[in-house]
Amino acid sequence: MMTAMLGVILIYNWSCIGFLFISDNYFDEGINAGLLNKAGASVCMSLMHCFLSTINYGLRFGGGMGDFFFNVTVEDWAW
Repeated sequence: MMTAMLGVILIYNWSCIGFLFISDNYFDEGINAGLLNKAGASVCMSLMHCFLSTINYGLRFGGGMGDFFFNVTVEDWAW
């Protein structure tokens, strides 16, 4: 039980960092796919939404949140 609580605390800390600094990376292209509007939406609109998305995507994918985030290369940066 204490291990689960430690996991929730660590996920919450990551969610806070993600909400404050990298909330633009919490973007799911599968939302609204196929409709007339643009496909995709942010899944980190509030801290609670960001926490629940981190639990959902982080535990569901094999590589954690690294599988959820899009790949950024050096060429993508605007120097």
